[in-house]
Amino acid sequence: MPIVLYLRSLRQSAPDPWIVGFLASAFGFTVFFKSIAAAFSTFPVGADVDASTWLLWYASLPEPSFAKGKVRQARASESAWRAVFLGMKIPMLGLLLSLLLNAPNQEPFGIPPEANTAIDGAARKLLNGTTRLWILYLWAAICLDISSLFTLLQGKAAEPPFRNPLLESRSVHEAWGQRWNVPVHTLLKRFAYIPARRHGIRSFPASVFTFACSGLLHEYIFSVHNIGAYAPGEPSLFFLLMSAIMIGEWYVTNAVPWPATARKFWAAIPTPLISVLIQFAIVPLFDVLFIRSWIAAGFISTLGELVPHIRC
Repeated sequence: MPIVLYLRSLRQSAPDPWIVGFLASAFGFTVFFKSIAAAFSTFPVGADVDASTWLLWYASLPEPSFAKGKVRQARASESAWRAVFLGMKIPMLGLLLSLLLNAPNQEPFGIPPEANTAIDGAARKLLNGTTRLWILYLWAAICLDISSLFTLLQGKAAEPPFRNPLLESRSVHEAWGQRWNVPVHTLLKRFAYIPARRHGIRSFPASVFTFACSGLLHEYIFSVHNIGAYAPGEPSLFFLLMSAIMIGEWYVTNAVPWPATARKFWAAIPTPLISVLIQFAIVPLFDVLFIRSWIAAGFISTLGELVPHIRC
C-alpha cells in the first residue's frame, strides 16, 4: 500500500475535544497551584521582585530558573539546545504513532490472542505498554519544551521539564522524584511535601501524602480531558501503588544487607538497561490505571491529527 505523510488539515474548523480538555485541565491546575503559592508565599525567592518577573513566574510552566533571588539569564546556547531536543522528539513521536496507528487495534506487537504462550503474551503486552509510555512521555516533553522556549526567547533561563527519565533513571525514586515531569513535581513538593515535613511528618509518610495529592491532581486532570472514559479512583490508586513501590525499593536497597560484590555488580549494569527494567516493572500498572482512559478518550487519534506520521 502507498505510504503517505498524514497531518491534520489546517482547514478543519472544529477543534478536537480531547485537546481542548487537555489544555483546559493544564490551565486549571497551573492556576490553582500558582494561586496557592501566591496566597501562602511559597513561591521562589525573587519571583515577586517586580511585576514583569511575577508575571513571568505566574504564567510559566516550566518555571523560570531563579538563583540568589533573581531570574537566571539564559545562555545563548540554552534555547538552541532546547530547540534541537524538541526537533528530535517530534519525529520520534511520529514514528511511534506510525507503529500504533498502522497496527491492528493499535497494538504494534500484536494482541495476546496471537501469542503462542503465556510468556509470549506477557512480553507483547509489555512492549505495547512501553510504546504507549514513550508516546505519553514524548507528548508531555514536547508540550513543556515548547512552553520553556517562550521563556528562553525572552532571555530568561527555564527549568528543564524532563531529565531523560526513561533512559537515565537507576531507581523508581530517581525516575519519579528527580527526572519525570519536573514542573509538576516542583509544584507538588512546594504544595504538599515541604509543608508536611514542616509540620513534623516524617519522610515516608510525607512522600505517601505527596503521591496521594498527585493522585487527586490527576483525578481532576483525567476527569477533564478523558471525559467519558475516566474511571474515578484509577489515578489515585496508581500513584499510591507507586509510593508503595518506592518504599519497597528503599527497603530492598537500604535495609537489606547486600554483599559488596552484589552492589558492585548492580553499579556495573548500564543505566539505560536499568531504566528499561524499571519501565517493564511499571508498565502493567501504567497500562491499566493510567493510560487506559487516555486511549479510550481519543489521545492517540488526536496525536495522529496533530503530529506528522506515516500512514500505510
